[in-house]
Amino acid sequence: MNGKYVFRKIIQEEIPSMFSLVLKRIVWMDENNIRQWNVTNYAEAYPENYYYEQYENGNVFVLEEEKTGEIVCAAILQETDKRWNDNVPSIYLHNFVSKVGVKSAGTIFLELCRKICCYAGKAIL
Repeated sequence: MNGKYVFRKIIQEEIPSMFSLVLKRIVWMDENNIRQWNVTNYAEAYPENYYYEQYENGNVFVLEEEKTGEIVCAAILQETDKRWNDNVPSIYLHNFVSKVGVKSAGTIFLELCRKICCYAGKAIL
């Protein structure tokens, strides 16, 4: 899909790789004095088991490097979200993470999400 990457649902065996991206991003935030996931107990609020639950619901998507099969970006995409009460057909993006040092992976992931939403007639939130 984009020549270099494939956008797809995660397979169960890849969940530890996705969670590893989250943990590495938290370390990166510490190293770069960014106060976000690293100061909110993010890994405790969203432990590895959370991603397995989301996988069971079909909500975990990844961007994979085509040649190596390596996951470089991932997120939870849901058609409903109890935190929003807007009645707008939407796709809700949560737990968005990209691999440290891989340029543009997040941008590509979001662009593909936007295209999917437009095709389905939904907003991305």
